[in-house]
Amino acid sequence: MTPSKVADRVTVFLDRDGVINVDRPDYVRSWSEFQFLPKVFEALRLLKKNKIRVIIITNQSAVNRGLMTLDALLEIHEKMLDAIRKNGGEVEAIYYCPHAPSENCECRKPKPGLVLRAVKERKVDLARSYFVGDSEKDEELARALELKFIRVVQGLFASSHPKRSSWTTGEPLYVKNLREAVNKILSDLKKS
Repeated sequence: MTPSKVADRVTVFLDRDGVINVDRPDYVRSWSEFQFLPKVFEALRLLKKNKIRVIIITNQSAVNRGLMTLDALLEIHEKMLDAIRKNGGEVEAIYYCPHAPSENCECRKPKPGLVLRAVKERKVDLARSYFVGDSEKDEELARALELKFIRVVQGLFASSHPKRSSWTTGEPLYVKNLREAVNKILSDLKKS
């Protein structure tokens, strides 16, 4: 695929914890603690089928907090990508921030460093991009870059958010899982 064709493709940025896998308050520090959320493989297969690129953007401060090694994080990512491929999906790249909040780096969400790096390295067109996350930090990042944002909310919080079928400037859509997020993205693409 030529560089201009790559830039023409729609890109979906995904947070990892809480979108792809179960988020843990004590951090996912090993593959044995990693648990895929329901409908993730189905969602990723659908994105691949529709030739939509997937890039993961994730804060992983457990590394610099000394709770896990960088090698352990890379092993988790390698095994996660392998499982995704074996189930018919594809992730083009993972950009992670290993820094603790106190380090005040430029790559820790909600700062845009990781996304801007992906834009440069992967020739991403932000105007044709979406962000799916589960936190206020993800939402703040998406708003700063004017990305259409879908927020995954689970449990009791899911029913307390407004049900909208289309985006309002600066406001997210709320869904229960990544599969619902992909449905919203595909519906939006059909309109444009």
